[in-house]
Amino acid sequence: DLPRNAFPSLHASVTTLSAIVSCIVLKHWIARLLFWAWAAGILWSTMATRQHVLFDVVSGALLACLSWIAAAWFIKRRGKAEAGP
Repeated sequence: DLPRNAFPSLHASVTTLSAIVSCIVLKHWIARLLFWAWAAGILWSTMATRQHVLFDVVSGALLACLSWIAAAWFIKRRGKAEAGP
């Protein structure tokens, strides 16, 4: 990857979003822990292979978290609008 194409890391965004969803879907704490370990491995490997630097990975993960919060806010707002006053 070219250096100017690396910010933010979409590898980190998709991986973080997958890990967030796994916490909702997976019920057992060991499954959640294994999924987060897998996600951490992906985040580390993107830096180890020099596809991204730490700033790219952190900003990509932050982008995923903010996207999840925004989506939850819109869904909650939409539910209130459909329910009425």
